[in-house]
Amino acid sequence: MMLVLVVTFLALIFIFVGIIVGVFYSSFQKAELNNATDALQRVFSALYSELFNKQGILQGYAIWDITFNAVNAYNNGDPNAQSIGNEYVTAQLPQIYLQQTAIDFVLIYGINGSLILSTALPDAVIPTDMITIDTLNNPSTKAFTDPYYSSAGFLWQKNTLVMLLFSAITPTNQTTSIGMMVFGKTVTTNYIYDMASRVQLCLTLLNAQDNKIYNSFERFLSNVDPIKINVTSYSSWTNNKAFLLEPLDNSNDQNGRRCWQQEGYSGSRYASYGLLGNFFGNKSVIVRADIDRSVTQVLGVNGIVISTCVLTATTIFASIVVMVFMEWKVLFPLMRLAKFLRRVTQEKLLSERICSLYKTNNDEIGAVMKCVDYMLESLDNATTKIKSVLDRTMMEEMRAKAIMNSSKDLIIVILSDGSINLVNEFFLSLFQYTSSKQVEGVINISQILPLEMNVLIELSKSRKEKNCNMVDQFGKKIPVSLSVTQTAISLNEETVDAYVIVARSTSDQIEMMKKLKVYQQESEFDQMWNNPQQRQKFIEYCNSEMNAEMVLFLCAVKEYKTLVKAADRIEKQLEITDLFLKESSKYQLNLSGDVMNSHVAKIRDGYAQVGLFDDLEDFVRLVIMSDQWFRYTSSCSELSSTQTK
Repeated sequence: MMLVLVVTFLALIFIFVGIIVGVFYSSFQKAELNNATDALQRVFSALYSELFNKQGILQGYAIWDITFNAVNAYNNGDPNAQSIGNEYVTAQLPQIYLQQTAIDFVLIYGINGSLILSTALPDAVIPTDMITIDTLNNPSTKAFTDPYYSSAGFLWQKNTLVMLLFSAITPTNQTTSIGMMVFGKTVTTNYIYDMASRVQLCLTLLNAQDNKIYNSFERFLSNVDPIKINVTSYSSWTNNKAFLLEPLDNSNDQNGRRCWQQEGYSGSRYASYGLLGNFFGNKSVIVRADIDRSVTQVLGVNGIVISTCVLTATTIFASIVVMVFMEWKVLFPLMRLAKFLRRVTQEKLLSERICSLYKTNNDEIGAVMKCVDYMLESLDNATTKIKSVLDRTMMEEMRAKAIMNSSKDLIIVILSDGSINLVNEFFLSLFQYTSSKQVEGVINISQILPLEMNVLIELSKSRKEKNCNMVDQFGKKIPVSLSVTQTAISLNEETVDAYVIVARSTSDQIEMMKKLKVYQQESEFDQMWNNPQQRQKFIEYCNSEMNAEMVLFLCAVKEYKTLVKAADRIEKQLEITDLFLKESSKYQLNLSGDVMNSHVAKIRDGYAQVGLFDDLEDFVRLVIMSDQWFRYTSSCSELSSTQTK
């Protein structure tokens, strides 16, 4: 028992630890995924803030009467437009201002989409697609008709990413649009580092238009739409969820990756990927934000280890206390009770009482022991009564079996499905069975009695007898006269309907009737044979059927027996032999060759004895009675009935 408890305890501990580890691991893994997702959201939020701030600066210039007047001079063909424009750029957009506001270049377009003014820092990268706006098949052309138009986007100039912000050029009251102003910012490694420092993680911007990079993410990007950048509301940045979350280590591409701390360049990281669209709405920039996994992993592992150790220690201590208590207060009394019950069961000691052998407490185990004593007392009383009833039942059963087995009638008890439940000894002897086990529960009544079950049920209701033939196991028919009685018997602790068949064999009666019929036939034949007139009529009947040789043989034998002298009998013996017993005889007897040979040899070897022909005479007599005499009496009966009618 203790071994079972220890094994159970260890199994529970392992299961408990496994569940705790699984729960904690799942929780920390989910927390890590949430942190990675939040990291990407922080990047997008910071990017939106950057665009929003620069868009505010851009609109400060684009929605301004001074800018409007300078551009309008170009649109109206003012001969001083170039000098006005240069003066505007020099005064309002100096190089130092561009450096302070982190703007690399400014492009100003007229109403016809041509580039009329521009200024840029020395190292600025201006996309070639921005030289003339009418070459762009993009939404920015709305700036020429919509005074409230503002937008932003990205373009790749070879492998350099350029951030672009667009705004319609209008007067301060925004009544009409006469052109478009564009601010541009080259996304350098320093800019990426600044952005990573701002959101406190590692950041990588990948060119989704590069075939090699796109192919590595193609299975993830096939059903992903890029984020449509809106500088007026961050909530309108749809599809800003990460399309991929995965661990990141040194085997991944580290090119262009910038981290806010030096530790971010080594160790295990967890990355989330988002997709930005370019100015045309196509897939342009893959944003990868990765966070350090050590915090989650270390804290998670330490938390799991500490929690598991504390919980395991607590569980072990509590389990030991419970095991000691269970062993002392529960298992020991139960083992004692089980030992007592085993002894009572094996030795049939129903008179024993556990409370008289052991001290019992007033607890649940003590109550169980008292209940066991009460049960044993009830069983003892019930057993005594059952023994008395069984003794009486056994005597009655023995008496009933003795009466049933002493009967010379067939007694069969069958169930409602026809299966034989009980037979008497006369049945076994008559049907040549050695044991009742060969019949009871094995044979169906239909196998020995060719009657349907419903016929037997009707016989039990009508209480009539029926003559029929039963068939033993060898196929021999046994004529019987049977009666059926319905009763109820106990079978497998249930009361079921049964039918008692009492069948009296009529074989002796039939045999006696056959013998009586044969005797009657012999008597009638003798009466006819001793009457000369009747004998003559019978001979004439046989002659009419050309079958008189046997009757003539009997007449010759009768005459042979009346002769007194041996010489006369010898002469008659030879005459009978010549007339009836040779193949060339005139009245050769129509008997089988074996019969003729056996009797003729005896007659040939005999010497005028009076009973020399007795055996053959008896055989011929039987043949005549079963053939000619039967047909003769039948024809006489038919003739008599015809005359009566």
